[in-house]
Amino acid sequence: MLPGALAGAHLAGLLFFLNPELPFHLAPLLRAVLAYAALLGIASLVVHLPWLVRAAPWAPRFLPWSLAAVLLGFAVLDGAQASFHAYYLPSGINVRLLKAAAWLALAGLITLATALVHGWARRPYGTASRWGIALVVVLSLYVIVERREAYQPRPEPTPLEAVVEGQRQLDLYVVGIDAATLDALLPLAEQGRLPFLAAALREGSCARLRSLTPTRAQPLWATLATGKYPHRHGVRGNELYPAAFIAPGAELSLLPAGIGFSRWGLFGGTPRQAGRGERRSLALWEILAQLGGTPGVVGWPEATPAPPGVVFALSEAFFAGTPGQVVPPSLAARAEGFAVDGASIDASLLDRFGSPPPPAVLLALRQDLWRERLTTSLLDEHPRTNALFLRLPGLRQISRRWFGGYVAHDLEGVQTERAANAARMVEMYYRHLDDFLAALWARDGGDRLLAVISPYGAAAPGGWRRAVRLGRLPVEGVLSGRSDGILLLRGEGVRAGSFGGEAAIEDVVPTLLYALGLPVGRDMDGRALTSAFEPAFRSTHPLGFVPSYEALTE
Repeated sequence: MLPGALAGAHLAGLLFFLNPELPFHLAPLLRAVLAYAALLGIASLVVHLPWLVRAAPWAPRFLPWSLAAVLLGFAVLDGAQASFHAYYLPSGINVRLLKAAAWLALAGLITLATALVHGWARRPYGTASRWGIALVVVLSLYVIVERREAYQPRPEPTPLEAVVEGQRQLDLYVVGIDAATLDALLPLAEQGRLPFLAAALREGSCARLRSLTPTRAQPLWATLATGKYPHRHGVRGNELYPAAFIAPGAELSLLPAGIGFSRWGLFGGTPRQAGRGERRSLALWEILAQLGGTPGVVGWPEATPAPPGVVFALSEAFFAGTPGQVVPPSLAARAEGFAVDGASIDASLLDRFGSPPPPAVLLALRQDLWRERLTTSLLDEHPRTNALFLRLPGLRQISRRWFGGYVAHDLEGVQTERAANAARMVEMYYRHLDDFLAALWARDGGDRLLAVISPYGAAAPGGWRRAVRLGRLPVEGVLSGRSDGILLLRGEGVRAGSFGGEAAIEDVVPTLLYALGLPVGRDMDGRALTSAFEPAFRSTHPLGFVPSYEALTE
């Protein structure tokens, strides 16, 4: 049982690294260590017993090898977590986790060397060797505790009070499209299949948005809205997992990756969706509301509760059926009336996808048409809304189901019926989005700015995903940070036909603030993409800064 118990103790320590908000005191730490040491100790017993019960004399000689494997395994695991969750962990605790991994690697190598020396020469373990291994194991536990206990959150400096003036008078439309990628948008637009987006590319500016890994929708959309990394704005996961066995009311926002932890390590409890309570930074619509603007938000995660000045706000949780996610509350019943079923979708739209259209298409259209029709009605009812933030999730369903087939057919020239059908599904859905964006742009002929954004894209399956198909073409798509999202700008001051290369998702808010004639917050992690704007605009709109929008004064 000892190797499993050691692994459980180190796993408990890793949880406290990944979730710095957990109370790091003796009682919570002991509860976590005992829980996982017992769980993995029993698992270790079940795994080892059938092999060693018939070779009992060899069991003590096998123990150092098992302990070395645990120490080296957790050295690799801890180091991998620090890299994998780099944008999700504060830099201070990230560095300490890397140092802990280095110490574990040293302890594992010492134990492994001892086992090799005794195993190669078949030497019996003497008292010094036994106590030496025991000391290394105890010190490995001490290192984890010491490294984690030494971490103290860096105190956030009190931002100076700031006054912001000089906002440009133009209408801002920010349309977020889940899983949109230039790898599909550019070819379709160049071939004339997306007339509005083709015109937007000619008259505007676009860039590939480098996403953050791991790809988690809630944190990435929060980064798009705040211009800050997940460990700064506070939304670090799609869900929060209860951990009352560690401390009353404790929750885990990050879980160890790569070991299937969510399937066996949570001890029950129902996870809850991350909400507005986790976000510590202001979203762009909240900044604009404080500056006297009249923004509206539809379908964006963590959009409610909204501050005074926001004309309407319907969080993504509302469309998922969670009550109390609408501002003003009286709008909820009316918004539910715009829900779309299959019978209310225009037949000419459905015919694009076949007869009958696949269930995934119907689900995607129902999601987006609900938001599109509701948004159009709200803008008609509130014509003074000068900033719209709308998120459309439907393309995510389509890309997950068919993007690999689109790449195979349209980009790689695979001429099979499956690939052609998948390519048609992707193209037709982009055409639907193109039609909606054209209608939204045609609403107002005044000064305006359209920003089409996506925090991550879609890619065709590769590597092992193709290998396991044994030659059969995978038509599904992969939604991950290895495929870039998009930023497309069109409107007043935007440089026509420019390609900004690669940008980061945290650059979106600073860029939009600059486009509106507003200063960029110095506490934001992104930068303003000034090259996306005309030289004449840049000469009359110098880039300015404000310490923090969290400290705005009237």
